[in-house]
Amino acid sequence: MGTWGAHPFASDGAQDLIDFLAKRSDAERRAALHEIFEAAPHAGQEHVDVFPEDVVAAALLIALSVPGSSQRLREHDAQEARNSLVADLDTALAAEALGALETVRVPGNDWYDTWIEDDEDGEAAQVAQAIVDILDDFTGAGSSEPTTREPRGMSR
Repeated sequence: MGTWGAHPFASDGAQDLIDFLAKRSDAERRAALHEIFEAAPHAGQEHVDVFPEDVVAAALLIALSVPGSSQRLREHDAQEARNSLVADLDTALAAEALGALETVRVPGNDWYDTWIEDDEDGEAAQVAQAIVDILDDFTGAGSSEPTTREPRGMSR
């Protein structure tokens, strides 16, 4: 898998996800995203076909599916993903995305350690926080600070 930047869509895996979802019905998109979020606590582990980068890209797709969110994120992302978004997003799937993102947005997770640990004000951290803020607002969750707990299945 090639990664060329800190942005959630800056990888081959993210582009493959966008392309895959664009060819699916809305119900199929929801199911595929649900599977990614369900696998998030084990992302990157052996025999799990989901990586932390997939979780972040999927969470961005959900955030972009929130009405009005493109004004809080890069307009380019909204255009790039327009055919892969979820129509009439419900709070349950948004909450799944938020929870899944939080499992990879912690120290000790490969995605965090690669993109945020040494650059807490960088692009990855800013986009992740924007996703959390959008999903918090949409779901009413109100938890926009990164957690410090260890993700399940991860040890330092």
